[in-house]
Amino acid sequence: MKTFYTKALLLFTALLLVGCGTNTEKSTNSIAIINEAHGYADIYTPERLETLQASGEKFAIFLGAEWCPGCVRLTEEIHANQEILPAGTAILTADFDTDTELRRDYGAAVKHTAIYFDKNGKHLKTESGVLMKDLLAHLSGTSNE
Repeated sequence: MKTFYTKALLLFTALLLVGCGTNTEKSTNSIAIINEAHGYADIYTPERLETLQASGEKFAIFLGAEWCPGCVRLTEEIHANQEILPAGTAILTADFDTDTELRRDYGAAVKHTAIYFDKNGKHLKTESGVLMKDLLAHLSGTSNE
C-alpha cells in the first residue's frame, strides 16, 4: 500500500509541475475576429500598428500588465465583447512591461493606458485609467477629442 501512495504522490507532483510551467514569451498569435458588422480586437505588434495606421480604421491600443487585475479584466472584456465594437474600428492589446518602445513613443507612463488614433492613423491622445466605455466612446466618435 505504501508503494501505491508513493507512486500517486510522484504522479501528482509531476502533473502539478507540468501545469505550473511559466511561459514568458509573448504570444503573437492573432485573436482577431474579423466581421464587417463590427470592429475587432487583436494583439499588438509593430506590424499590426503599421497596418492599422494605413487601414482607414479608427483604433486604440490598450496597454496593460499581466500582474494588474484591472488590466487583465479589461483585456478579457475587450476580447470577449468584440461584437460591440463599431464597424471599421479596432483595439490592439499591448503588454506594458514588454512593449517599452510603444510606451516611450506615445508617452504611456503607467499601466492601464489607452493610446487613441484617428482613422488616418494619427495619434490623438494617450490616456490612463481607461474603461471599456472610454474605448467605445473613442471608437464610436462620442468622446471629446
